[in-house]
Amino acid sequence: MSEDANFDYHSNERRNAVRVIPVGHKLSFNQGELKLGCLDISMDGVALKSNASLPTSLDEQVGFILDQDDRVIGKIKARLIYKLEQRSGWQFTAMEDKVREFIETLVLATQKQALRKAANERIIEQEKELLHLDLDSEAQHED
Repeated sequence: MSEDANFDYHSNERRNAVRVIPVGHKLSFNQGELKLGCLDISMDGVALKSNASLPTSLDEQVGFILDQDDRVIGKIKARLIYKLEQRSGWQFTAMEDKVREFIETLVLATQKQALRKAANERIIEQEKELLHLDLDSEAQHED
């Protein structure tokens, strides 16, 4: 087990893939009895909002990816990478094809949404700067 940034890793492997923060997605365990919110997700794994102790077999757990409406997308297997009181990290070890497609689409859609938001914020800031420059210029001409 290695340590890094206050995380106790249960494996030497860490998630380095592009991670996004999905809104309202969950993973379901124990035949749907336990649903944990998704803090971030990538093609390689997921961070879950959890203070629950999930039983694992050889550090692996079988779960189901849920969409925003709690519909089951499909089954995954994941290995525990780290566990904190309010959060745990899991590396996917197996997933159904429909889950892979869902996560790919979710990651791309979330990235596009973040890029659009950043672009809109840049445009707003540029317009504010231009407006400020125009007002300064008019004030100088009035003097």
